[in-house]
Amino acid sequence: MNPKPQLVLDAGGVITANLSPSYWSELMLSDIVSGNSVVRKFKEELRESLWSGRVSEAEFYVWIRRQISDIDHSDEVMRRMLQTHLRLLPAAEWVAKWSEKANIHILSNHRHEWLSPVLAPLMPYITSCTISSEVGMCKPGAAIYNALHGRLEHSDEIYFVDDQERNLLPAREMGWETILADSAGQWTKTVNELLKC
Repeated sequence: MNPKPQLVLDAGGVITANLSPSYWSELMLSDIVSGNSVVRKFKEELRESLWSGRVSEAEFYVWIRRQISDIDHSDEVMRRMLQTHLRLLPAAEWVAKWSEKANIHILSNHRHEWLSPVLAPLMPYITSCTISSEVGMCKPGAAIYNALHGRLEHSDEIYFVDDQERNLLPAREMGWETILADSAGQWTKTVNELLKC
């Protein structure tokens, strides 16, 4: 009997919402210009360290307070605000059906403290979950793909869905078939066709 296909899904922008501009806007109290500057600094200074776990969640909140001098939110308040912006996307409704046809794996640049509660309803259908902050590696670095590849059930069919083109390149080099997730969710039709759902 042939092994099931392996379906590897990014989380943010694929089955969960990304850390959205609205979170930063809420923190900045609608100061769009300053908010854009903080988001740009986050991408330049902190994102990779935060996602890889080199910077803790608490240190992230300290960094926010340094950027936004008049913010007086506690860590817990900032976490609760963040959680309201992280939610399952409509594509997540397919995960249970896809799990009948394929082994589902999550491969995400994220904080496990934030992502795990969002993914909790899907966990009965997920074979493995690789979150960057837990493994100390980030996409598009090859190491995180290799770590997951070694755990995949041997299959000639490995499909990887991500919303960032740069994250698809290492997967292609490993021989995975890649699918770029569009914001409208049309990519789910491609997965349905591949899995014959």
